[in-house]
Amino acid sequence: MGILNLTPDSFSDGGKFQSIDSAVSRVRSMISEGADIIDIGAQSTRPMASRISSQEELDRLLPVLEAVRGMPEMEEKLISVDTFNSEVASEAISNGADILNDVSAGTLDPNMHKVVAESGVPYMAMHMRGDPCTMQNKENLQYDDVCKDVASELYLREEMQNSLGFQLGGL
Repeated sequence: MGILNLTPDSFSDGGKFQSIDSAVSRVRSMISEGADIIDIGAQSTRPMASRISSQEELDRLLPVLEAVRGMPEMEEKLISVDTFNSEVASEAISNGADILNDVSAGTLDPNMHKVVAESGVPYMAMHMRGDPCTMQNKENLQYDDVCKDVASELYLREEMQNSLGFQLGGL
């Protein structure tokens, strides 16, 4: 999997891939290096990142998603969209995303699981306490046994969604 951050404040690449041309070039490089999945994110989830509007996230994401989806090199490759916003997730699926990658496992947008359930796309539910602004605070970093605590919290999220009638799987 190759990661493509479309944010100006990316902690991993410093915002190098905000233009369509630079993003497409990076995707070509990742594919030549063996990536079969390209994960595209347009909302920063680095610690202390501010939340942007759905429209701003879509404005960053959709032109690149369209360009990447249209690349001949992307035939038989998958596109994952990294978002915790259900509106963005829905638009991404409508525009060719194959997978949703949600760092919040649905905790930051109560409509996310409905979008996932209705779309049927694979869903990667990640673990995060709080949101990007609070995930590094003292309370959210307290674990008795980090592996057991993370597994337990993800299991509880899956159980909650199952009780609401959403069969997500993979949590």
